[in-house]
Amino acid sequence: MLNQPDFSFPHQPRRLENIPGFPTPNAPPHLLEDSRLEGLVQQIEHLPKNACYPLQANFYGQLMNCDLLLPVPQDANLQAGLPLLALENHAGEKGMPLFTNEQNLCVWMNEPVDYLILPFTTLCGFALEAKLDYIILNISGPCGCEISFHDFSFMAEGMIPPPSPQQISRDTDPRPGEITIAKQTPMRLGLCPDFPKPLFNRLQLVFRHHEYLIQHVYLFNVAFHQGPLQPALGVRMPEGLEEEWENQLWPNLQAVLHEMLEKHDIVNVFLLNQAGSMENHLKTLTKPVYQS
Repeated sequence: MLNQPDFSFPHQPRRLENIPGFPTPNAPPHLLEDSRLEGLVQQIEHLPKNACYPLQANFYGQLMNCDLLLPVPQDANLQAGLPLLALENHAGEKGMPLFTNEQNLCVWMNEPVDYLILPFTTLCGFALEAKLDYIILNISGPCGCEISFHDFSFMAEGMIPPPSPQQISRDTDPRPGEITIAKQTPMRLGLCPDFPKPLFNRLQLVFRHHEYLIQHVYLFNVAFHQGPLQPALGVRMPEGLEEEWENQLWPNLQAVLHEMLEKHDIVNVFLLNQAGSMENHLKTLTKPVYQS
């Protein structure tokens, strides 16, 4: 959990109107009800990762149609730009606190703040421009969550984030040139001509060190919905070695990616044994970059 600033002031929050650069809304804000939010978050937390994506996509879809409260320092000069309150954890990661209503803001508030009410997608754009790591929703409860850079970067563009590799459904119904990894979630595949060579060389060393866990590896680009293409690895391993993959190869692979990628760069990793018909599409697209 990200830390709260170490301040204590007993002021009440105040809604700011007439925000420079933003038209005054004609309709009242569309806020997300706490009961609906709590129900969705609890359901997502109690489902296994490979089954929760449809609910998560529903949750994100509702957020993208809502307005949220953004706290700003009291008496901030909005003419000079929008000042963001950022919380920081022990690892140096920063997050922007957002709230579903004024009551939840009051529960958290340890410093005098004013607040703006803005569309969630606009707020995702602010967090993206500020290069924050998280959006924290209702940090002091009664219900909330943290949203990663990866996910809010898609929502800033008005797109539902794609599932993680652990959330990929095995029930696929592919159409020509397209793989459906979850209901109404098309995925596009393409060649990856500009993968960083130093990173590729390091990954080759990892593959050779764990040769018995790998049959072959594909390198390609992947995009979800109309999102941007991102580099990806597809790894086929011998059947029955899932525990060795989880405990030996996967941690080393993650460590190399964490070490060599820039802070907000992404390389998707797919275990082809669990990715439905993806491997068949890759075979028609490209050749393996590694084979044991």
